[in-house]
Amino acid sequence: MGVVAGIAGAWAICFEWSVVVVILQVLVGLFIVNTGRCFVVFELALQAIAAYLTTLVVHGVGHVVPVA
Repeated sequence: MGVVAGIAGAWAICFEWSVVVVILQVLVGLFIVNTGRCFVVFELALQAIAAYLTTLVVHGVGHVVPVA
């Protein structure tokens, strides 16, 4: 039971992070529309965050879970 709960918790965290990443992408998209600059910097930052979170999920759960 504990293992199942742990896996379920990890999946829930992964889902929450994926939502956060999507929200960040939307906010960055609005920022880009308003300013017309800094696109590359923010895009790279989001990719780095997504890759880092994916690595955490892979090590934590043992499954490859796309976060972004």
